[in-house]
This record gives sequence, structure tokens and C-alpha cells, in this order.
Amino acid sequence: MFQRSLQPEPYQNDRDMLAARVHHSQHLTRQMATVLGLTKVLNSRHKLEQQLTVILNETNRILDADFSVFYLLNERRKELWPHFLWDGRLRQIRQPVGNSIADYVIEHGKVVNVADAYNHPQYQTQIAKLGQVPIRSFLIVPICNRSGKISGCLQVINKQRGPFDQKDTQCLMIIADLIAIAIQNNLLWNQAEECKRLESEITRAVDIQRQLLPGKLPQLPGYEMFAFNQPSKYVGGDYYDFFPFPRTMSMVLADVSGKGVPAALLTANLHASLHAHASEINSCKEIVKKINNHFYLYTASDMFA
Repeated sequence: MFQRSLQPEPYQNDRDMLAARVHHSQHLTRQMATVLGLTKVLNSRHKLEQQLTVILNETNRILDADFSVFYLLNERRKELWPHFLWDGRLRQIRQPVGNSIADYVIEHGKVVNVADAYNHPQYQTQIAKLGQVPIRSFLIVPICNRSGKISGCLQVINKQRGPFDQKDTQCLMIIADLIAIAIQNNLLWNQAEECKRLESEITRAVDIQRQLLPGKLPQLPGYEMFAFNQPSKYVGGDYYDFFPFPRTMSMVLADVSGKGVPAALLTANLHASLHAHASEINSCKEIVKKINNHFYLYTASDMFA
């Protein structure tokens, strides 16, 4: 009588191993596809808050985690700014730099992967400080800015099935790089918007200063007059004007010290003072005297006209 062997047939082990490899490869493919999809978010003009919301949502999904936190270091204030999703919205809190796990990762630039947070001697006293989410396991990686300096860290908490592995670490480090790019893009975008705003203000300042100059030159028998003004820095301190008196025509030709906005401001002051006094005083000597006294009292010693 024949007995069937209880040992699995050789090809059964091979088939199971192949199926496991296929499943693992499919999982990695899905991870990389999602990560590549996140690059489209970086190329969009969404605000940083919207980009971080998408990135943290996808981080939880592709790493099968309960929770993720992005920590941004503010060196000037010596604070950490954790960003996380709560009720579907991005939240931010501030905490002083101290001895937390995030502080350790940022200071030393090391990856920390803890599979059993409850029983880990180094971290069990710090787990309660991570928030109200019960911590079973976590993985945290540093975030480096464009110059290679560590500017924060990214943490995922509680993998649904098993501990975080090396593939998860590699994936999280890629996502951390994407966050660094998002922050840099946001900074550049803000700088570009600020430049546009300044250019708009400069354009308005140019128009305003142009209006300080006479639109039409006076017509005097026996004289031909031409005027041209071109500041070296958008706006400047060159100024001319004409003031008719009962039997004479006075011309003002002035060069204010300096260049750019400071000179333009002093020029506007000079223009206002001239017109205010010329409407009341018919003596050029008295007008110049009063304006000189005014400038002496209310302008810096290195500013003059």
C-alpha cells in the first residue's frame, strides 16, 4: 500500500516563492508609480499646504502606515514645526527644539527604524510625546535642503502589516526629497511673486516721479527749451521745474544726493516744498532759504540737494 508523502512537492515551494516575489515586485511598482505621480504635484502651482496634504496622504497609503508627520526645523526660533493630517486637513503645531526623536534625526542625520516602540529602551520614554496616536512602530528619515543641510525630517507611524523594512526606508527617503523640493519650489515661487510685486511698485514709482516734472515746457519769446530725464536706477534724484512770477520766469535745476528710491523720496520732498513756498513767496532767495532750513531740520546729514 502506497503512502502519499506529507512533504510539499518541490515545485510547490518554487511556485510559492515565485508568487511572493511577484507580489513584492508589484508592491514596489505601485510604490514607485505613486512616488512618480507625486512629482506632478510638485510641478503644479498649488500652495505648499495643498502639496503637503497630498504627499502625506500618499505616504500613508503607499507605506501602509496609520500616520505620518513632517517636521520642519526653524533655526532662528529654535523650534520644530510638525505638520500632520488630522480630520483630512493639514495641521501645524510648534514645539521647542529638545531631545525628541525628531531632534535626534535632524541633529545626526540618521535614519531611525523602531519595530517595537513599546519595548525599545531608548524610545519608550519619548513615545508619549509624539501625540495621541498609539505608537507601535515608526520609521523616520532626515530631510536635506538644496545645499545638503538637514532642514527637517519625515516620520511614518504604525505599519499595518509587519515592521517597516529597507524598501520602506528607501521609499520614504525619496518622498523626503520630494518634500524638500516642494519647500524649495515654494520659496522660489514666493520670491518670484515678491519680485513681481516690487516691479509693480517700482513701475508706479516711476510714473509718480515722472508726474513731478513739468508736462509742458514754458514758451518764452526768443528762447527754445528742451528737457530730458533718464534715471540710472528706475527712479532717482534729478529734478527740474519752472515757476512763473509776475515779471519773471524762474527755473529750478536740482541734483539730489544718492540714487534710487532714497533720492526719489527726497526729490518728492523738494518738489512739494518748492510748490508750497512758490505759491506764497515771490522771492527766489527767500524760497531757497526756507527750503534749505527745512532740509537741514528734517533730513539726514548725508542727504542734500
